[in-house]
Amino acid sequence: MKVFTFKVQGMTCQSCEVLIEDMVKELDGVTKVSLNFRTGRMKVVTDGRAVTAKQIHHMVSDHGYHVYDEQTQVTPAHSQEREPVDIGELIIIALIIGIVFIFLRGAGIINLGRFSVAEGASYGVIFLVGLLAASSSCIAVAGGLLLSSAATYHSKHPNASRKQRFVPHLLFNIGRIASYTLFGGLIGLVGKAVTIPPQVIGLLMVLASAVMVAMGLKVLRIVDITRYIHIPIPKVFARMAHNRKESSSGIAPLFLGASTFFLPCGFTQALQVYVLTLGSFTQGALIMLVFALGTAPALLSLGALTSVTRGVTQKYVMKFAGVLVVLLGIFTIQNGMALAGIRISLPESSSSQNGASAQVKIENGVQIVEMAVTRRGYEPNNFIVQRGMPVKWKIDGQFVYGCQAFVTVPSIGLSRQIDEGANVIEFTPKKAGKMAFMCSMGMYRGTFNVVDAL
Repeated sequence: MKVFTFKVQGMTCQSCEVLIEDMVKELDGVTKVSLNFRTGRMKVVTDGRAVTAKQIHHMVSDHGYHVYDEQTQVTPAHSQEREPVDIGELIIIALIIGIVFIFLRGAGIINLGRFSVAEGASYGVIFLVGLLAASSSCIAVAGGLLLSSAATYHSKHPNASRKQRFVPHLLFNIGRIASYTLFGGLIGLVGKAVTIPPQVIGLLMVLASAVMVAMGLKVLRIVDITRYIHIPIPKVFARMAHNRKESSSGIAPLFLGASTFFLPCGFTQALQVYVLTLGSFTQGALIMLVFALGTAPALLSLGALTSVTRGVTQKYVMKFAGVLVVLLGIFTIQNGMALAGIRISLPESSSSQNGASAQVKIENGVQIVEMAVTRRGYEPNNFIVQRGMPVKWKIDGQFVYGCQAFVTVPSIGLSRQIDEGANVIEFTPKKAGKMAFMCSMGMYRGTFNVVDAL
């Protein structure tokens, strides 16, 4: 028996563990392989006769990973070199995105509060996230499953026509898209059935956004912190999917594609957490559907984003998507922190930047606050109220779509659904200071400035 230990770099999720372990196990003489995503340490046990360290190096590095011997710290000469990062180029891309965003915001098309994957207006962004996920090695896991399943199908049908040989590819993607849509909706229903406190929703948003930022930074080759910021799940889910790839059933690719929803990919996990916080079957299903459609071109062409995004074009599409995902994650972290009640000083949305406080009327010892929920958010959204005096908050629900259908005041544990038309919420502020209120996703915000006396 002989034992080799290696360090593997370039893994983006726990599914890479299963992919690399299965690859190395195919070498003659390998009896056991164990790989840890967090540490990058791989231990290979052999019978001491057939396999060499050089063969293992070649097997792993030829699939796009960086591997070196743990004892000698030597990387083989054939290992792929990392492309240097052009920070100036990324800054220019970020500036272009900023200019476009400022223009659209000035035109009233979008605002900072809607710059988040939780809003329907951002489905195009989610599609780009899918394209970006397809450019990472996570797609190698799903692609590897597809190729193995297709090879099994071809061996069973050696005389199949070209169109027939495409059937497993088509079934795999149909199963994948259907699964993402269905389970995305079901996760949304779970979020609706379970009453999640706003503070917990905010923290989940921060976690999911941090994963998104980490994945974006990794794809852009700036820094790799994905092994420290990820959502761990049992490896058994990925193993179950891989075990089905050798099935000879004609519809096996359909179920194999469906099973990829449970593979621990960072991008997928981040969106799954977002969907949970939405509490909506429709929104959850649509978000995961659009994401799956974004990954489909790479799977259908097995590694390319179709002929219109090859070469230099593909390179810049991925850089643009990577920068956009990082910015998206940063702004959603801001929303999550606000929802969790964490004080922040980043720029706020146009729906929360009205400087003047609205007039509050007092009737029979009760403070009357009047506010409307519109397409732009809360209007007005800044009020001065007196501590210890009851408040009757009259809300006119003019536009109650998505997260605007709820309002929450985290500091006092208040959360209410806003219906179309007249709504009334009553509470009594107990202490002086700023008391923030916001929608269920922290995108649209306002403030009660509680003072000792008006």
